[in-house]
Amino acid sequence: MLILSHGFSKGSRQACGNIISTRRFVAVRGSGNTVPKSQMPGSAFRQRAPLLRRSGDTTARSLAPDSGQALGGLMKGLKDLLLGREEDAESKAGLTGALRHSVSEARKRRKDQDEFEQYRYMVEELMKPQMWTYGAFKNYQEKVLEASGAHSMRAKFSEESAGIEHIKKGIKVLAAMNPIELASNHRDVFTERSRKLIAEKAGVSKEFVNQVILEHDALRGDRKWYMIRKQYNMPMPKTFEDREFMAKYDRPRSQMERQQFKKMVAKYQLCNRTRWRQPIITAAYKRHRSSGFDRWRKVPVRWFPRWKKNNSGPKPAHMLLR
Repeated sequence: MLILSHGFSKGSRQACGNIISTRRFVAVRGSGNTVPKSQMPGSAFRQRAPLLRRSGDTTARSLAPDSGQALGGLMKGLKDLLLGREEDAESKAGLTGALRHSVSEARKRRKDQDEFEQYRYMVEELMKPQMWTYGAFKNYQEKVLEASGAHSMRAKFSEESAGIEHIKKGIKVLAAMNPIELASNHRDVFTERSRKLIAEKAGVSKEFVNQVILEHDALRGDRKWYMIRKQYNMPMPKTFEDREFMAKYDRPRSQMERQQFKKMVAKYQLCNRTRWRQPIITAAYKRHRSSGFDRWRKVPVRWFPRWKKNNSGPKPAHMLLR
């Protein structure tokens, strides 16, 4: 009755408490949570903790060499794999860059060769005619248009460039000329009326007709330049860049280019002359209201020789209006 009413005896209760605390300690230790020593039962800590430490040490000693070797081998394999992939990527990138560089260099050389051949063909066609007439200019433009690939299938399905469109418009203007104009080699054959009619027939402006005539004159200047260099065995320009550079200091101007240059110089000089306002004299020494230095610019001094209207004879040169 005493056991039923009060539960277990004092020794039994102490043993049960030790067992329960030990189970709690084992559960806490196995769960990974850290519990201070002050909160752990002393008997359980003295009895179970050394056993757990010993068992853990034996397990660690038994597994450490194998697991360390396995982990080292795994890391080494991953390192070799990553380094191999990086080396493969670098080699592939280097190979791709070299291929791209070689392809770009080949395209550049091909483009330079095409430009060289095109310029040589244009110079040969320019020097073929005996006389540089407007009919010869028309044939030359057609040859240049054909050499540029404007009649190919690729050009038909692609957008025309500004240069090809300009050449086609120039051919229309030359085709609108009559036989007498095509047989001529100078611009004086065109009158204002004829230029207007050519522009209406070709469907272009009058300014464009004047530009075509100017291009004919400029190409005649190129022919003259090439003939001079060929006569004196001087090196000829081989590319468009060489022609542009050498023409700045060696090519003689054509007739229309000389006229345009004179007009440009006259316009520049007129602009410089009219930059400062020039005095306007409406009469010989007409007196205006002025004072100081400006007075003697318009009114002669007292010792200056006078001229009267009733005097016979011509006026002095300094009194004439110019």
